[in-house]
Amino acid sequence: MRVVAGRVGGGFGGKQEMLTEDIVTLAALRLRRPVKLEYTRAEQFHGATTRHPFTIRIKAGARRDGTLTAVRMRVVADTGAYGNHGPAVMFHSVGESFAVYRAPHKKVDAYSVYTNAVPAGAFRGYGLGQVTFAVESVMDELARRLDMDPLAFREKNVIGPGRACTARSARRRTSTSPRTDSTSASPSCATPSPGTAARRTPPRAGSSDRARAWR
Repeated sequence: MRVVAGRVGGGFGGKQEMLTEDIVTLAALRLRRPVKLEYTRAEQFHGATTRHPFTIRIKAGARRDGTLTAVRMRVVADTGAYGNHGPAVMFHSVGESFAVYRAPHKKVDAYSVYTNAVPAGAFRGYGLGQVTFAVESVMDELARRLDMDPLAFREKNVIGPGRACTARSARRRTSTSPRTDSTSASPSCATPSPGTAARRTPPRAGSSDRARAWR
């Protein structure tokens, strides 16, 4: 059987890899009749892919006026027994969730690891739901520690029109575990004012060092 199709788009995870298509194709060729395969409730959880479970740790600092000075994030994404979408989900999740806030100092260490679990696949949001939840939880906590309205805190630090989001990243495979992909990135959407040098150790009036999200 040969299928030729142009780019349709709108896959949202359901049309980006084969899960049951090969089975029903073989059955249809053998039986010479239309075939339908329907998962039971139990099969749905072990015969298809899941969202990527994430373990996330974020540390953020800000001045007393609410200006973000530094954000650091460490992410471990569980890609399951196969790395179907592991690296892509990892890069989208940390890059896009991290880029919405301005800070002169940013660092991300992210790892996509194999485990003895059901393979994780592409779901709507592509990892952003997990990491954005953690980032926004930290922003809420930091705003409370600074005695600021969370919305006002976000308005002060969110990227605005004309500000370019840039990222420098280096992807590598660890030498101790050949089945682990990792990335170290330093994305930044902030440009220091002319004549102003960014400090290596920015002053902090409040900090947050707690966030964990699961699928």
